[in-house]
Amino acid sequence: MKKILYVTTASGFLPHFLMNDVAVIYNMGYEVHYASNFDVPVYEYDANILQNWGIKNHNIDILRTPYNIIKDLKTVKQLKRIIENEEDKLFHLGKGICIYSEFCFC
Repeated sequence: MKKILYVTTASGFLPHFLMNDVAVIYNMGYEVHYASNFDVPVYEYDANILQNWGIKNHNIDILRTPYNIIKDLKTVKQLKRIIENEEDKLFHLGKGICIYSEFCFC
């Protein structure tokens, strides 16, 4: 099955702003994965929405500010592990976090 991984720094961003995109991708036959820092909620949302769509959540220690190199490297390792384990082939990285792609795909 084809897979897509959405990565956001703000947990809850996907159900608030990207569900139309998810619906299109889902109807194209993709399995949807969502990585964010769920330990630091930014937007309130009903977790059942993601579960009903079959979206697989991945908790990562991503920060909203790119000023902590140690935590950023930890995030890169976490994303790399998800990408390798899930064999995701398509990625949606929100504005401000594209720097991680340089490290994850090397």
